[in-house]
Amino acid sequence: MKRIILSLLLVILLSCPALSAPPTGIMSGLPYGAVYVPYRHELIASGTPPIIWQIGYGRLPSGLQLDPRTGVISGITGIVDDSKVVTGRYTFTAKATNAAGSVTKIFDINVYRP
Repeated sequence: MKRIILSLLLVILLSCPALSAPPTGIMSGLPYGAVYVPYRHELIASGTPPIIWQIGYGRLPSGLQLDPRTGVISGITGIVDDSKVVTGRYTFTAKATNAAGSVTKIFDINVYRP
């Protein structure tokens, strides 16, 4: 009986959002993106899972997208837009959220012609 009570208490404690750690320490720096070259980079934050990712201010370069469940930014940079290849610096914020809170960080991705 004592084991059952302790097991139930442990389950309750582990599932309590108040004991969850909010996301912290989003890694810094993203690699450059080359026009028409596949791009893949994973954003990483510490904290209690699940962590959900989203873009706040700004936008990703054309052709790239953020997977909210994994934090992976992927795609092919420099997609043709109105007959022009889009190069340059793209500034945006990435926000990591879990049951205990959130953290936001500013990033840049530079897209260039190889």
